[in-house]
Amino acid sequence: AEMEMLRLVFLLLLSSLSSGLALKASGPVMRVVPMQTRSRTSPLLLLSKLKRAPPPPPALAPTPKERGFGGALQRLQGSPTRAVMALVYVCALYYVVGGGAPPAQPEQTVALIQECVDPASIPSIFFVVFNSLGIMPALYAATLLPGAKNQSPLPAAPFLAAAFFAGYGATGPYLALRQPRTEPVACSDLGFIARTITESRLFGGTMVLTSLLLLSKLLAIEDWDAAISVYRKLFDSSQLVNVSSFDLLVLSAFFFEPAREDMQRRGWYAAPSEQPTTIEILRLASFCAVPVLGPALYVLLRPSLPKE
Repeated sequence: AEMEMLRLVFLLLLSSLSSGLALKASGPVMRVVPMQTRSRTSPLLLLSKLKRAPPPPPALAPTPKERGFGGALQRLQGSPTRAVMALVYVCALYYVVGGGAPPAQPEQTVALIQECVDPASIPSIFFVVFNSLGIMPALYAATLLPGAKNQSPLPAAPFLAAAFFAGYGATGPYLALRQPRTEPVACSDLGFIARTITESRLFGGTMVLTSLLLLSKLLAIEDWDAAISVYRKLFDSSQLVNVSSFDLLVLSAFFFEPAREDMQRRGWYAAPSEQPTTIEILRLASFCAVPVLGPALYVLLRPSLPKE
């Protein structure tokens, strides 16, 4: 099931630019829904909290072996997604350190950053890519912090904080090795940042608004041929553009894994021991199909955690 979901998300990411065609193609797929349920199926069902059996009792505390790196290696062996995360991280390090990426050019890098932080700058592809890398770590934090307490073998805080500066280069090890936390958690048990910031609707709304502003910046590009040509030249010559582009792609591709876990603790996705329904799979895929905006909408629309 993990391999199928991983393959599905990668395909959805690659086809996000042709989403209009995908929507037209999805019509025949819906015809497999029985007639008696079709009348009750609506887009709101994807946002509804499905009624399931009462949550199981809290899991037993992990043994020292499960909490250490030995347990982390076992999770890598048992999860194709985690194994791919680790492999991508190793390949990314080799790509950057081994000289696969273009050499760093400090003056060009500073000029690009100054242009990307200026809201009045001319719309460009890299402007959107660069600023998206400021949103994705915040969305990852929103989905990972509810399960971050007493994480092992790596603590969550330093890796999630460093992700704002190094992207997947910082958060990759934590994503691959962390313990899964699908059990329900009360909002009162969360840390200060999760309880007061990332769990708030204001935070989710801000993420969606910022994502829409970036989308408007992208749509404001008038000459796409020229914009793509400039981006290709920068991609081939600038380490910042090259690595940032891969970073955004990887963060977008792997968002489904922490999002699925967060859905499980909120009753939006089947528990690990259960088979997910079609609605649950479509719900997860729909939030992960469009980079940045999809995850932002998830953080805004997801069910709130119980207060106690």
